[in-house]
Amino acid sequence: MPTLLGIFFLAMTAIVAKFLLGTSSEAVPMETSSAPITTTEATEQKPPVITTAPKPASQPEPVDAAPVIVDDDGKSLWVSPTNGKPLDLAYLSPGAQIIMAIRPANLLKLADAEKIRTALGPLGRQAIETVEHVTTLPLRDIEQLLVGCQISSAGVWSITYVVHVAKPIDSASLLAKLPGAVEKDHEGTKYALSNGTAYYLPGGAAKNILVAAPEDTIADVIDLAGQSPPLRRDIERLLTHT
Repeated sequence: MPTLLGIFFLAMTAIVAKFLLGTSSEAVPMETSSAPITTTEATEQKPPVITTAPKPASQPEPVDAAPVIVDDDGKSLWVSPTNGKPLDLAYLSPGAQIIMAIRPANLLKLADAEKIRTALGPLGRQAIETVEHVTTLPLRDIEQLLVGCQISSAGVWSITYVVHVAKPIDSASLLAKLPGAVEKDHEGTKYALSNGTAYYLPGGAAKNILVAAPEDTIADVIDLAGQSPPLRRDIERLLTHT
């Protein structure tokens, strides 16, 4: 399980180049004689010559100022690198210290999907196999995957998976994938337990969601009934910028 923590952080860097070029020129007023012009002079007078000042040399490109580092005032954050509304963390267990959100189905539709898989290496392949085994679903069927991780004082990791799929999941097909699963109940809400992992289908408006979490956290997930879980203050602050 802990090997998952280093897999889902994929970053892209965008470099913006800005070129500011400009030249300017000013016309010089025409110089005319102040003396009276006779008829003969007017006939022989040549048209005035208009000259322009030489163009100044191009100015050197401005150098971007170094970023200013300010003390933490409890409010300032960087500009969000994402668009749209903040992440919806419904059905994650409370207290998550690390939260990852990816869209596997979209990633696998990219032309370089296989290259991405290869680049992850053996550790990445192990993580993919773990996700597919725990969720009982292949990555290509997962529209969105939320993973919440937290560690206990004893150093034991607790990992919750919230899977969003395109088509509704029914309990019969889920149980068929979980040999030896036991159906359990929490205050009237049913869930399945298999190999220490609790599987919960919220149903209703969330019929396309599957939750796979440790048994000791599933009661909290059910009690929250789709509300965002309580998180640490710093995580809450970051959430508004996702």
